[in-house]
Formats: sequence, structure tokens, C-alpha cells
Amino acid sequence: MARPAHMASGDEVTALMKARQWEKPEQWTMTVQHWVDIVGACTETPQYKSVMEQKKTVNMHDVCRLFVKPWSEGTGCSLAVLMSREVVCNAQLMVSHCWGEDVSETKESLLQHAVRHELPMTVPIWFCVFSNYQPEDGVGPKLEHQLALEPFASVIRNPSLKAANGGHGMVALHTTTDDLYSRLWCVHEVERAIVEEDVEIKASMSQKYIDLMVGRVEQFLGLGATLNDCFRAAGVQVQTAKARCSSKDDEEKLVKLILQQGNGFDGLDKVVEDFRREQLPDIIF
Repeated sequence: MARPAHMASGDEVTALMKARQWEKPEQWTMTVQHWVDIVGACTETPQYKSVMEQKKTVNMHDVCRLFVKPWSEGTGCSLAVLMSREVVCNAQLMVSHCWGEDVSETKESLLQHAVRHELPMTVPIWFCVFSNYQPEDGVGPKLEHQLALEPFASVIRNPSLKAANGGHGMVALHTTTDDLYSRLWCVHEVERAIVEEDVEIKASMSQKYIDLMVGRVEQFLGLGATLNDCFRAAGVQVQTAKARCSSKDDEEKLVKLILQQGNGFDGLDKVVEDFRREQLPDIIF
């Protein structure tokens, strides 16, 4: 199975690269172009095309199983480290996403964000599927070890993410195939970002997502609904307290962190609603 052109092979992995995966999660980065190259390599394979034919969509669970684990297994390095090799950069953009998202819509959303905000393709980004070491093969750190380093919080509080230092904050990618804030880790990312000074939070949505959202708002407006009802109908409003986590221990830990903040889940709901509303066309208002 063809790998991305710039990805280090097992023979090319250095001790420095392996050591990097065990500490400082904010340095498990790759560029936007590296991300595009990885996804491009995936989409050209028979495996990807087979899943697409069967399900009509390919998500990040599929990508991790079919590509991330096989390409990184035995190296001790995440795909991000394999792509960036010994070029060590702190994340300047945190990409918040859910694993059930459609890959093509995810790519569209990320690239739209880059164009809209004039981000160079060389910006170092953090994307959990590619930044964490996924194989659980005993060669690199286990996910348990990596999560103990609080990777999401570490990335968000790192100075390179802040606008004053030329950082680009966090972008939350929205697609039609999964609800970003049904995943408690995504809620946690927003919670960490809003308590940090000078970390901008933006949303970027696939055109399908925008069309669905706008369509619902316009439909309800046409039926005489209040704007508040329209936002609820379109999913602009959210109840982050409903988000779940596959691990009960992780869920309890994350909920406690959120409840420690002054406004708790209500405050997070407001933040998410605000950046989703920003994506709605002006004509609706």
C-alpha cells in the first residue's frame, strides 16, 4: 500500500523522532500540506475506495484502521512525526474534530479555513488521529501514556497557538456525518481554549453542513418560528452536557474539569452557539 511521499519509513526513523512521541504533545505536529498529502494518499487506495463504495462515506475510524495504524506500526512515531521527521515545531493551529466525520468534508472544512484566514500550507497543526501514536504495539507509547500527558490541554496552552505569537488558535471542523459536540473530548477542547488567554476559537463547516443548517433556519423562519427556535432546529444551539466518552474514567475526569469553570456547560453552550452563528450567511439575519 503506497504511503505518502514524504513519510519516513521504519528504517528512516531516528531516536530523536521516537523520543519526541513520549513527551511534549504540542510538538506532535505536521503541516497543513502534510495533512493533505496523507489524506490524498489514503483516497487513492483500493481500500479507501472499497469502504466508500460500501458505506458511501469514509470516516476517521476507517482511516485510522486502514492507514494510520499500518503506516505507523512498529515505528514508535505518529503519522505527524513521520511526516515532519526531525523538524520540530510547536502547534500553531489546533484542529478540533470528531472521528465519525466524513473525510472529504473534513478536508473541505480544513482547507476552507486555511483559505479564509490566509494560512500558509506550512503552518504546523495538531490533529489527534495523526498526532497520537495509535498502534498500541508496545513499540511507541500507549494511548494511556499519551493521554496522561494531557495532549489537548498541552497543545491549547502552548504559546505558539496564541495570536500575539503568530498562532492561529483552534478551529472546530463541522461535517454532516457526526455531531462534533456529542464527543466529550471535543467539548473538553473548547473548555480548555476558552480559559486560555489569546486563543481564538473558530468554526469551519463543509458546504453540506452549511446548506443543512441554513435550510433548517430558513424553513423555520418561513413558518413563523422565533430565531431562537430556528437555531435549535438547525443545531446551532447545543447541549454539551449530553456529550459522551467511551471511557467512564475519562468521562468523569473531563466533566469535573468543565464543572470547575464558572459557567460550566452553559458557558460552553454559549461559546459553541456563537461560533456556529458566525458561519450563517448574513441574509438570514
